[in-house]
Amino acid sequence: MSISDLISTSINYQKIIRFIIRFTSLEILIALAFLSMMTAQTLNPTLYSLDPDNKTKVLKTIALKTNQVTEIELYDESIIWLGTSRGLAMIDDLSKVTTLDSLKLSDGINEYYEDAVSAIGSKDSQLMFAGSTITDGISVGTGLYLTGYINDKIIPVWEVLEQPIDAPEDSLEWFGLGQFRCLPITTPFQNLTYDIAFGGGYIWIVSWAGGLRRMNPYIDDYVWERIPLPQDNQVVFNTCDDDAYINVNGELILADYYLNPRDPSDGGNHNHKTFSVISYGDTIWVGTANGVNRGIIGDGGCIDWVHFSFPVDGLAGNFVVGLAVQDWEGIRTIWAATVNADNPEENRGLSYTTDAGLSWEIVPELLGERVFNVSAQDSIIVVSTETGYWIKTDLSAWEKFNPAVNSITHSGNEILTPIVYDAVIDARSTTSSPVIWIATPDGVARSNDLRGFDWTIFQAEYDQEEVYAYPNPFSPLVHNQIGSDGWVRFHTGDKAISKLTMQIYDFQLKQVYRKNFDFVTGDGSVKWNGRDNRGDLVANGVYFVRLKWFSGDHWVKLVVVK
Repeated sequence: MSISDLISTSINYQKIIRFIIRFTSLEILIALAFLSMMTAQTLNPTLYSLDPDNKTKVLKTIALKTNQVTEIELYDESIIWLGTSRGLAMIDDLSKVTTLDSLKLSDGINEYYEDAVSAIGSKDSQLMFAGSTITDGISVGTGLYLTGYINDKIIPVWEVLEQPIDAPEDSLEWFGLGQFRCLPITTPFQNLTYDIAFGGGYIWIVSWAGGLRRMNPYIDDYVWERIPLPQDNQVVFNTCDDDAYINVNGELILADYYLNPRDPSDGGNHNHKTFSVISYGDTIWVGTANGVNRGIIGDGGCIDWVHFSFPVDGLAGNFVVGLAVQDWEGIRTIWAATVNADNPEENRGLSYTTDAGLSWEIVPELLGERVFNVSAQDSIIVVSTETGYWIKTDLSAWEKFNPAVNSITHSGNEILTPIVYDAVIDARSTTSSPVIWIATPDGVARSNDLRGFDWTIFQAEYDQEEVYAYPNPFSPLVHNQIGSDGWVRFHTGDKAISKLTMQIYDFQLKQVYRKNFDFVTGDGSVKWNGRDNRGDLVANGVYFVRLKWFSGDHWVKLVVVK
């Protein structure tokens, strides 16, 4: 495309700019998203089956459909499942990424799936993920999907389970030695699943309104059972003890107890709003908006609980959004990612206990960090935060690592945000030594070592052959709100092999920015942050970008809207 061709169509973009400038901040975000979708290339779905012997195919896209990746689950020896903002994706054999456009349900019918994935959990042959969406600004749970091995082969047959809700009359539930009183949760609104755990013969899920629930996956009817947690004022709460129940009209009911996830000012309990869960053996840990709870599962499935909270027990904060268990050299450590709740003295950070909760310590290096998740493998701890990911081994201090850049293969790929939503250690037999996977708002990446010297980066590729800019229109200010869109990235396909010069001109063809990129020396993505050569933000308008390489060049038209 010549410069005259670019100018000839600029009037349409100027109209768009004048229209957008009248919007509020929220409307600008919506407009940018809409216009970016209009300019994106189309993803072409194909047919496939995870089982080559299965004749019924499901739709897939050979790529990520979005760079917003929030969940990573290692599965089998070579599969990585990804939860994204546009459905479920997987990486097979550590190299090929696909997004499942449809799932083959157990009745043989293909179901289209594009909701966001809010949680993934697995154990042995079974895998479950939870869906979510936004309706009228409110988060909504859209159900859960369960699959596993059939005849020693993993096949795309899924059981779909509705988001657990209660009937209006469900004010008494059976549990332990009798029943307990509870507020029925009759809607999926504010009732999406935040975490999933397998353990103790159950699948456990947690949500804000729905609380803690469990299901026996080996029973065909897949019934979710509500689990009573301690009330805010309870430190010890035993459901396996006869003395905890009273006889009401011939029925045993937990005494002085009411399960209610509303705010305390409305008769509820913050400790009934659940966000994280882990389980092993006969033990379960649940993180809530009022601390963390350790439960011991007894006969018949009853649970005896101990409740730990800030400030009495030494947690950094009461809002526990992530949990992990680490077993190493005979010591079991429970890690808890905390966010400050309603007490001004609480802190964001990472807390841990090595004595089953009797005492808690705070990691000073991470005090004040917004921690999203924690994972452990033998002596290694990896923590995903708003400013990057942290690693510690039993022989090293805590260390934070920079965003991922593919520097050895010189592809120019780069993660353009410090935010890491999830980070896991992969020490399976498919890797010669442990590596790191990270999920970010700008794609997913796999390190080739624990030090993060080089990465394989997976990002949404709308058209591998074309040269284009994304997002376009572009706002250099949006990164303050959603993390990664403070940059515009230029996709060059296979045109630029090792070096490239980027020149940016305003509408009067005055050069405002110039930079040379060298993939061999690790300059990362071809990108621009909307600033001129003096470091000042450029004005709203149409800009013409010349990408010049050894064998030729290409012009791209870019709209900047602040």
